[in-house]
Amino acid sequence: MKDSGDKRAFAPYRKRYLHYILFFVLLATAVILCRYLYILDQNQQRYVFENEADHIVTELEDELVLYKILLNGGAGVFTASDEVNRREWRLYHNYQQTKVEFPNFQSLCYVPVIKRGQEISHTKALWSQGFSSYEITPQGSRDDYAPVTFIEPLDSVNILHLGNDYFSIPKRRLAMERARDAGDVAISAKIDVFNGDDVQPGFMMVTPIYTKGIMPLTVEERRREISGFVAVNIRISEFAKTVGDKTTRALNLKIFDNDPLIGNDSLSGLKPLFIHYGTGLDSTSIAVPMFTFEKVIDLYNHSWKIVIESTPEFESEMVRINQILVLVLGVIVSFLTLFLLNTLTRTAEKAKHLADTLTESLKTSEAKLRQITENISDVIFTTDHALNTNYISPSIEKLTGFTVEEYMKMTMEQRHPKHAIENIKTLFMEEMAKESDPACDKSRTRVIEVDHFKADGSIIHTAMHLSLIRDSQGQMIGIQGVTRDITEQKRAEKELHEKSAYLENLVNYANAPIIVWDPNNIITRFNGAFEQLTGIDSSEVIGKNIELLFPDNSRESTIKLINLTKAGERWEGVEIEILCKDSSIKTLLWNSSNIYGQTHGVLNATIAHGFDITEVKRTNAALLVAKERAEQSNRLKTAFINNISHEIRTPLNGIIGFGQLLNDSSLSVEERQSYYDMLKSSSDRLIQAIEDNLDIAQISSGTLAVNNTSFPLKPLLNEVIELAIGQTGRSAETEIVGDIPSMVNNLSILTDRELLRKALEHLVSNAVKFTEKGTITIGVNLGEHSLEFYVSDTGIGIAPEKMEDMFRPYIQEVTDMTRGYEGSGLGLAIVKGIAGLLDGDVLAESEKGVGTTFYFTIPRRELSVKRDSTSVTHKEILIPDIPLILIAEDDESSYLFQSVVVKRGGYNVLRATNGVEAVEFCKNNPQIQLVLMDIKMPLLNGIEATEQIRVFRKDLPIIAVTAYAQSDDEFRILQSGCNDYLTKPIKSETLLEKIGKFINRS
Repeated sequence: MKDSGDKRAFAPYRKRYLHYILFFVLLATAVILCRYLYILDQNQQRYVFENEADHIVTELEDELVLYKILLNGGAGVFTASDEVNRREWRLYHNYQQTKVEFPNFQSLCYVPVIKRGQEISHTKALWSQGFSSYEITPQGSRDDYAPVTFIEPLDSVNILHLGNDYFSIPKRRLAMERARDAGDVAISAKIDVFNGDDVQPGFMMVTPIYTKGIMPLTVEERRREISGFVAVNIRISEFAKTVGDKTTRALNLKIFDNDPLIGNDSLSGLKPLFIHYGTGLDSTSIAVPMFTFEKVIDLYNHSWKIVIESTPEFESEMVRINQILVLVLGVIVSFLTLFLLNTLTRTAEKAKHLADTLTESLKTSEAKLRQITENISDVIFTTDHALNTNYISPSIEKLTGFTVEEYMKMTMEQRHPKHAIENIKTLFMEEMAKESDPACDKSRTRVIEVDHFKADGSIIHTAMHLSLIRDSQGQMIGIQGVTRDITEQKRAEKELHEKSAYLENLVNYANAPIIVWDPNNIITRFNGAFEQLTGIDSSEVIGKNIELLFPDNSRESTIKLINLTKAGERWEGVEIEILCKDSSIKTLLWNSSNIYGQTHGVLNATIAHGFDITEVKRTNAALLVAKERAEQSNRLKTAFINNISHEIRTPLNGIIGFGQLLNDSSLSVEERQSYYDMLKSSSDRLIQAIEDNLDIAQISSGTLAVNNTSFPLKPLLNEVIELAIGQTGRSAETEIVGDIPSMVNNLSILTDRELLRKALEHLVSNAVKFTEKGTITIGVNLGEHSLEFYVSDTGIGIAPEKMEDMFRPYIQEVTDMTRGYEGSGLGLAIVKGIAGLLDGDVLAESEKGVGTTFYFTIPRRELSVKRDSTSVTHKEILIPDIPLILIAEDDESSYLFQSVVVKRGGYNVLRATNGVEAVEFCKNNPQIQLVLMDIKMPLLNGIEATEQIRVFRKDLPIIAVTAYAQSDDEFRILQSGCNDYLTKPIKSETLLEKIGKFINRS
């Protein structure tokens, strides 16, 4: 009995234990549900937070873009004008309305780059403009300066910045160097910005200005061409506050300089550049944010890290009424369940009261949900299957101006224009047709554009996102959708289309040649200026590869330049040749820019415009040639005057001095002969100096003519060897060796004999001059296609570092006053010039103290020797009477000297004073056996007189007498009909020797 009673007594408690278990299960379910709703709200709030943070960052970047436009506009002022003064700079500042558009900036500056040595003239220029206290600060000598020269607004604070050298401030200089090298805007690290007596943290934005107004292609050129900068100083607190004040959201905004953060994992310990606290917070707040947004933004060669944090006020919005309601309801249900289970005696009234309470709470929740739905900006609507509107959200009033009640009473014709109604009905018919297809997508949606009437009678453009409402069997019973106003979007699309058409007209009718090609190098645009430039119609090239526009010799290199544009490079002043229709070639300077798609940055096309510089290049080339010739002539004149001053004065001094001594009648025969020899030596030296300077002048100016003739080589080499023997004075200490192969004995070559002889004589004279004792070897090596003449000596040699200069005019190894030899330094330069004229070359090998060998090489050309019909060989002339010689000479002193020598030689003399007399004497006096013909005479010169004499006396020997002594005189004179020639001043023995060639007195 006891056991059964205990069980009955324990049964209520056991049931009550189960009640509490159920109570805690229900309570836990309510808490879990509340937590789930909290997580959902937290995710939604995180999405809102991140959107707001992105918006703030975008506003910061947009502010920086406005400053970049301000800077580029300032740089454009200097590019568009040759010289910008302070007034123009103030006008640009006033035009930009900087204090209105950019209220947070401190100053807009122009900062030129001043090199060392230019600072004084720069300072004086500022003094002359009224800034008498202007100076570059800090003082001190530096390689370059960047002083503030123009600053706006020019108030009592900013005027103190005039002359401040930004290059002396490391952070400013670093930003300016980055801008210079990148050719773009750059931002500095944190700097101090002065606002009266107050110093605030800030930063500087700066853009470069180049000398030619165009950014150079390479970094080295940009550093060389930099002329200055346009800079703006900005207080960072005002700058960031502008963005922060635009929002009333409870968010904290912090800005860090990103450079010190590189390599750090934490922001702890780092002081931000700027802090903007949310509503109700300040620096003393210690709340830990629930959401944190961090982003690094690129600031034109610098970067900031933006940190945005949520605040308790922002986070408090997460605890929504529905969460509290669910938790409260869960607790209530749990307790009610426990109460019902434990008190089955509760009355029906209490149960009904509880049901009413729950129903009211559910209505409240539904009202809250409806309030959220109705307050969104888009219009939500539903219709039945006959397109009658069942529901429209209150936002319809914002969209159209009609209230919900007015709109619900309106017909479709009152809501939409006729064409919009037709579009709606067409869509509805299409959807109904799809419904008959069992395989159609039941969850499909459609987007259509529909015009709406507004209450004021205007029409707006909307986009409707539609989906079908279905019953439990899947049958369509209506339509639900969201309507959004796209009027501004359509207007923007129209403006874009109009701008595109405008740009198309600009391309077609621009004066500059413009061309567009796609990534495959296919031409898509070819404007009228390009057609006019090339003569090619656009229909002939559009759709074809661009390479057809380039000449063969530059096509490959130009295609490489085009391919570089695909990698992002831009043409700026690139010089490219264009092939015209008439096969002519024109040179243009090209600038290019790539056109990218709006999505993914895909390259769509490249556009380029050019400037024809063909005539400019031709003019510049002609000017350059003229300039080089003028400079060459000036150098030659200077060297000639300096050299001739010494080389003429010295022998003239000897001639004048010994000439005076010879007038002394008390001289002995030996003394007189000695003085005469010295006077003759000075005369020879003077003549040689004059000939050398004339030769180098002709070589340098390119007027020395080459007269190729065929002649035997052996006699020429014998003359050169005899010259060497004569110059050494047959000294026993110097041996002259001729190394001439036997094959030379019968060899005749075709070249300019006079130039070849002169080159070899200079080499021999050079060897004799520098060889006091030893051996001088003169020889020739016969090659299959060349002749190599060489002159080798065992003289003092040439130092290796002097070898390169040996063939330059007026250059000698030793140039001081103590050198032990004479000479103008022209010999080897003349040899080098002659080698070039004869299509040959000259080389030298030398070792100091051992000796030197010169190799003179010319092409080997062999021809049989042909005598001119006017030349006369040695004739056996037997005349019983004294031969008569005609001297044609207008100068009295020259005639007197020649007549004395000729008469002493046993000849009769007849004189003609001009060319006409010479012709008449030869025609009327057949007994004349020889003529000494001066080249320069009145009425007829010697060459013209010779040509007339040859008409009636072809065999009369005529010896020309000239004072020109130039290297091409021999050929010119012999071509006129003369048999030989003499060069003034004339030696008596040479004159008699020449006469003896043609008149045999034996």
